[in-house]
Amino acid sequence: MHQLELRVRPDQEHLTPTFIMATPPALDGPLVENRIHDPQNPTRVLGISRVSFVSVSPKDQPQIRRPLLPDGELLSYHQLWRALLRGSEPSSRPALPVELVRMVVRASALMVPDNQQTHRAKEHVFVRVTTYDERPVVSQVWFWTKPLHLANVAAAQLVTVSRDQGWVSPRTDVCHSWFEWGVFCGGVPAEEEAEFGRRGGAVTGDEKAWATRKAGGQHIWRRSHGNPVANFLYQQHNGEQVGIDDEMWDNATEGSVIAVRACVQQALWENDARYGEILVWKWFEPVVW
Repeated sequence: MHQLELRVRPDQEHLTPTFIMATPPALDGPLVENRIHDPQNPTRVLGISRVSFVSVSPKDQPQIRRPLLPDGELLSYHQLWRALLRGSEPSSRPALPVELVRMVVRASALMVPDNQQTHRAKEHVFVRVTTYDERPVVSQVWFWTKPLHLANVAAAQLVTVSRDQGWVSPRTDVCHSWFEWGVFCGGVPAEEEAEFGRRGGAVTGDEKAWATRKAGGQHIWRRSHGNPVANFLYQQHNGEQVGIDDEMWDNATEGSVIAVRACVQQALWENDARYGEILVWKWFEPVVW
């Protein structure tokens, strides 16, 4: 049984507490190691990545404190929907058609978690820089969703339980251990068991299958969040909630997927993630009106 410790700093008592895994889940699956080579010089190794092909057990999942709706907010959504749909008899405010109510809900950004499309990583990931060159970014594609039904997507959010190497020398507050994600619509396997050209996933220099922006030909990756600098504890980190109107979704089509990769830069930096999930949000609409 994993021990959990709940810590709140005195200056952060007003914030949402974070669960800290005092004892991380064991890597009880086979480890697959990839050597990450320089695309410009294949004989040069930039870093290594290890993937443990082991499912996250149900007993580990309750350790995640999901950024869900505040208490009572869902009831307020229901009351607003009913009031707009039915109108007010004594007053002159008429009932609104369902289509217009939906527009009001979306304009108000009323969203709820979509459990059907939320996706959890089925493996752990570890990435480490081995070169002393500070420029190259070493990355490992970690996991991706099933094809998304875009009509129901309002936003998405990346949540990880992760850490860096736990020390920095010389001391710095700049994070060189982070996660990137993006929405892709072509050349991406639809099933979790598929592989990106090699066992363990795509690595830097092997991502030609990913969709690119028409302008500039750049891969559609963007930073979600980083690990706290020099923290040896595995902690939960919630990335920013990215709405469907954000440019990240510009090239999305029906059946697109969201993919996540772990990144590091500079010598001996590590990104060690024990759990991850892509929390998908959908527009609120009551089952019963």
